This record gives sequence, structure tokens and C-alpha cells, in this order.
Amino acid sequence: MAGAAEPAGVLHGLRVLDLARSAAGQLAARQLAESGAEVARLAAAGGDAAAVRQRSKAVLDLDPEAPQDRARLLDLLAGADVLIHDYGPSHAAALGLDDATLTGRFAQLVVCAVTAFPGAGPEADGPCADSLVLARAGMLDEFTGLSRTEGPVYVRAPFATLGAARLALIGVLARLIARRRDGRGGTVRTSLLQGALASMGCVWARAEAPAFAYMSRTLSRRGPAEGGFGNPRYRCADGLWMQVIGVADFLPLMAEALRELGETPPAPPDRPVRGAGLGHVGLPEPLKARAFARRPRAAWLEALWGADVPAFPCLELGEIYADAQARVNGFSVRVEDPAGGASWQPGAPYLTAPPSRIRTPPPGPPDWPPRPPAEVARGPARPPLDGVRVLDLGQYIAGPFLAMILADLGAEVIKLEPVGGDGLRPPASGFWRPAKSFASGNRGKRALAIDLKAPEARPVVDALAAWADVVCHNVRLGAVRRLGLDYETLSADRPELVYCHIDAYGAKGPRADWPGFDPLAQAASGWQMEAAGEGNPPMWMRNAYMDYHCGLQAAAAALLAIHHRQATGRGQFCGASLLGECLQSIGEVTMDDAGNVTPRPRLDAAQTGLSPFDRLYRCEDGRWLALLARTPAERAGLLAAFDAAAPEALEAAVAAWPREYVLARLRDAGVPAEPARQDQMDAFFDSAEARAQGLVAAYDSRDWGRLEQVGALWDFGDLPLRLDRPPPALGENTAGVCAELGVDPTLTARLLERGSLK
Repeated sequence: MAGAAEPAGVLHGLRVLDLARSAAGQLAARQLAESGAEVARLAAAGGDAAAVRQRSKAVLDLDPEAPQDRARLLDLLAGADVLIHDYGPSHAAALGLDDATLTGRFAQLVVCAVTAFPGAGPEADGPCADSLVLARAGMLDEFTGLSRTEGPVYVRAPFATLGAARLALIGVLARLIARRRDGRGGTVRTSLLQGALASMGCVWARAEAPAFAYMSRTLSRRGPAEGGFGNPRYRCADGLWMQVIGVADFLPLMAEALRELGETPPAPPDRPVRGAGLGHVGLPEPLKARAFARRPRAAWLEALWGADVPAFPCLELGEIYADAQARVNGFSVRVEDPAGGASWQPGAPYLTAPPSRIRTPPPGPPDWPPRPPAEVARGPARPPLDGVRVLDLGQYIAGPFLAMILADLGAEVIKLEPVGGDGLRPPASGFWRPAKSFASGNRGKRALAIDLKAPEARPVVDALAAWADVVCHNVRLGAVRRLGLDYETLSADRPELVYCHIDAYGAKGPRADWPGFDPLAQAASGWQMEAAGEGNPPMWMRNAYMDYHCGLQAAAAALLAIHHRQATGRGQFCGASLLGECLQSIGEVTMDDAGNVTPRPRLDAAQTGLSPFDRLYRCEDGRWLALLARTPAERAGLLAAFDAAAPEALEAAVAAWPREYVLARLRDAGVPAEPARQDQMDAFFDSAEARAQGLVAAYDSRDWGRLEQVGALWDFGDLPLRLDRPPPALGENTAGVCAELGVDPTLTARLLERGSLK
């Protein structure tokens, strides 16, 4: 109805001051705004490139660097609940925005800082740029080069920035939950490095047991550019590419193509190969590639989808905005802008009640009366989610990672899995499943293995469901309904239950309840095509960042639901979607009604960069560096530093000198640059600095001996994280959990004997 007030969001009444100048903080603030908070952002941080990041926010004409604006800034902070900024430690201190000053003066304030690196060193004051952070950390060396086999590659998808944005949002929400409990605000710090590390756990981890090493060649750093066990991409007859995860060997269309090639089609197995078909060894990849090249992509997709084989076209960046499934679920939304016209943009990042939605900010600058002091709880500091109980039914990566994030924040998590184990848990023999991937989403939990289909085991299931405050998973909803573990069943007598679900394609439309996997999401988003560079076949990023980021979005949804329950006493169904995360990741481009996508820089064929001013360079000693000259002054300084008459001359000029000399020249010229380090995983885990910052978590595990993983993704200052429990062995805690839940010991023993428990 015209003139009707917008519905209040989960965070209605919350006041947020967004001083971030770079993307990560701005994205976190936008999600707070679209979940109902009143957000004011700096006018100077706008512009076309930030349009999607800055929507739903009021504009504040204030300069934190200007002394004349100091009093106005302090007045706003006195009335604000949350401050988000990206000033490095020394810069923040010079502005009076350091943690100690702010928390000492504004007891109610939650202060979130998103910097390039954690800690207080000079790196933390550097620019928040993915290429520079990933270069220094050694992560550009972790991805397959398509045009060359040595050296790091420029990573086009901004997974460090996107990860940091999700972590900042989660950190703020966790602090708000703790504030309601403890009566005081406080700090939460994260960084682009931690944003990158959040999706590197399946790549960076060490353990004593040899079985912990990768055995799947799709996860090899220098694996094949296309094809390969588990995540092959195929070029079809019309020149278009698609990503296939499932087994297509036995399709009638495959049989036709094989016969045309003079090959004999394989006989169908006695039992169908389900899901992704992990472990299936079928047709040789070169033969399958030749077969797929016999038909256009549309024909293959019709056949694959009709047989419930997970597959998706490798789209160009932005094409997914036109996808009907994305639109019907609100992942792609049409936004009217009086100045710039209509465009299709990312919609809701998660499902909550009330829902997230694009909002019209109040006109004019905010007028926030000071917040009154709250009663502060006494006692020892506790993790933000201390006392929250979570039942994790998830499989593979996204679902378990969601529960692990809640465990890191202090929740007590019980992982309930089949007696055969999680889909990524390495079996007792034939360690072909990637142990790092399993471990990266399962620390901090206790494990109970159960046959959910066994009627005699139902008392254990009921006890677990009654114990939990939060149930979370990424299992298809049809399967959990058949098991009586759906939201409607579990919440019937427990309206306070929070139920968080991750799906692949959203709850509506013809692809609802279809299976989905990270490579399919990377293909759908367009990042596979962008990551490859001009003229190269699409490239899957082996750190599975879409899965991890979807898990982070779902964790944010769960925290919003917990926050809402604190205020209302009511639980809800909430969650996130891989397709939704695809749309969230491409906000740097939009689509107009004619289907035209915003122009963007393209990665070169050698995968070195986007332009001479934003790229990797190889130096005379064979080592690499990354530089980023964004401003006219930086670009002029770069050219002058090497007497380059034109940008195209820089490659030869830099190649004439060793790396340390080049970096020194760039520092003197004021050009941001970092060494592109290589083979850094062991160096990371051996680093005294990384350990001191909590970035390394180490513990003894039953399956793999001494285990080292990516550690703290935030620093909450006075509030601890919980990073002291290794990923559990299968059924490691079954007997203890059953006893704790009050299950009859005789029943537990009988179920263990029958194999219904393990």
C-alpha cells in the first residue's frame, strides 16, 4: 500500500556508524542496515563502484580526519550501538578511534575494525586490497596456473574481502548477543588475512598422520586445468562450458555420443551412483571430454538435470542476475535508482524472520540521543555464545562449517552423523577423501554416530533435539522430513528453537531441493570464467570459498535469529543458500534490464593482473611481487621509479632488478606493494607471530595425532574464543553424550551392540 511504513527488521532500533572506506567494512554495514539497523555512512566513501555496498544507508557529511568534525563524531558515537571502521592501529590512534579510547569512553559501543592484517604491526596499517594481502600471505601460490606452470597467479575473485565482510558481520552480531548478556559493548577485530584464512582450512593444515595429506588430484595445487576427478569442466559443441560434479557416464545421451566416437558405452551399475559420486571411477576424462563436445550445452544440461546429476553452466560474471531461480528467491532483485536508473543487484543474503530487505534510509543526518548506561554483569569473561547448545546435522563443508563457527564463538556443539560418517570423513581404508576438508569444518565439536532410520534409536534422537537451542545442517529438507528432524516437527513443542538450514538453490522455483556443491556455485557466479583469464578454460578455485562463505552467511542468519530470540523469546527457521551467495559475491557488477552487465577489468591470459597498475611482476631473481597503484599520484610515482615512458614498459623495467630492490624503490615512490611469497603453508604454521596472534590452532587428535589448523578468525579483546577441541573421531563421544542426555545406559549398550550407535 502506498505510503505504508517499511516492516521492521531483526535489528530494528540498532544504530550503526559506518566509517569504512574499503569494501569489507562497507559490506558488513550494508547487511546490518538491510537487517533493520539504522546505518549512517560517510558521504566521501560513496561513488559508483560502492553503489551496492552503500545502499540502505543514510549519508553523513562528516570527515573523521577534520578537527572541526570531531565534536559531531563524538556525539554520534555516544548514541551509536556499533562503529565499523578500517583504520589501521596507528591511524586509529591518531584519530582517537583506537579500541582503548573508544571502549573507555563509550561503554555501550561495539567497535568493529577490519584491517588488512591482524595485530598492531605496520602491515595492519596497509591498504585493504586482496592482491596485496594474498601475495604477502603466500596464497596466490596456491592456485593452478592455466597459461604457465610456475609462479603465483592473480586471484580475481575477492575472497579475502568477502570473507572479511562476513567475519565482521558475525563478529558484530556475536558482540551484540554478548552485550545483551553482559551489559557492555567491546571490540571485535578481523582482517582480510583472516577473511582469506576462513576458506583456506581445506588447503592449509598439518598433522602427524600421513593419511592427512591430500589423495585427490582435484585438490592438487598444480592439477589439470580442466577435467580431473571430482570437479570436471567440459566444453560443449557450441563452445560453451559447464561444470559437472555427478556421474554422467550412464546417461542415454552419453551413450549416443560415445557410439558416435566408436566407443562402447559402459553398462549401468546394479545400484545407482548417488549425489556427487565421490569415489566413482568411470570413463577416462579425455574420452568424456570428447563425448561432451558432441552436443550443445543446453542438451547436456537437460539430460543431466533430468537424471538428478549435479551440474551447472559456467556463466560470465553477472549473467546469473537473469536466472529465474535467483529472481524467484529474491537473490537477484531489481533496484530503482532515481539517478542511475534500474538495475539488477544482489538481494537478501540470508533467510530470517523478519526478512532482510533493501531499505529506504531516513532523510538527512542521524540524530541519535546518547545511550543510557546499562547494568554490567560481573564475573569471568565468557565467549560470546557461551551456554548456547547446537545440534549439527551437516555434511561436507558448508553445513559443518556453519556449526564450527558457532563452536569457535563458544557454543557447545554436538555433531550427529550416520554410522558411516560424514560424506567427507576419511574412511578406515582407502584414504581418498580429503581429510583437510573434513577437519576444516569440524573442530570444536563432540561427535555422536547413529543410524537415524533405526526405530530403536529414536529416544536418542529425541533427547538430542530436546537438548538443542539451535539445529543446523545442509541436508536436503525432504530427507530430514522423512527422519522427523524438520523444523515443523522439532518446533511444534519448542517455539523457541532456532533452525538454520543451508540449501543449494533456494526454497522456491523448479530447482528447489536440488543438490549443490561449491564448484557449481563458482560456475554459476561467473568467477570460474573470471578467474581463468582471457581465452583460458574456466578455473575452479580449490579452496572452495563459496561453500565456506555460504556457511558464514548462515552463521550470521543463526546469530540474527538468536539475537531476535533474546528480544522476543521466539525461535525461527533461518538459513542461507549457495545460489544466494553466488549473487552476494558479484556485487561489483550489476545488470540492466537489457541484460548488459557493468563493465569491469578482465584478467589477462597469463593470470598476472588486471592492468599494469594492478598486477604481479616477476623480478630478475625469479621471485614475484604484487603492486597496486590506484591513485594518479601512485601511478605517476610508479612510472617515475623505473623511468618507464608508458605503463607497458613496466614489465621489462621491473624484470631487470631483484625483488628486494624493486620493493624498496616502490616504497620510496609511495606505491603499495608486497612480495608474492611462495610455499608458505609450513612457514605460516611455524610463525611465532601467527601463533602469538592466535591464527594457529593446535591440539592432539585421535585420528591424525598432533593437528595444526587455521585458528582465530576474530579478536574480541576481553572475550575469549573456544579453539581447544580438535575435530572428533567418528562416534568419539557417543557414550558420553548419551549419558549426559540421560539416555538409559541399557538402551545405549544395546544400540552400540546392534550397530545403531557407534
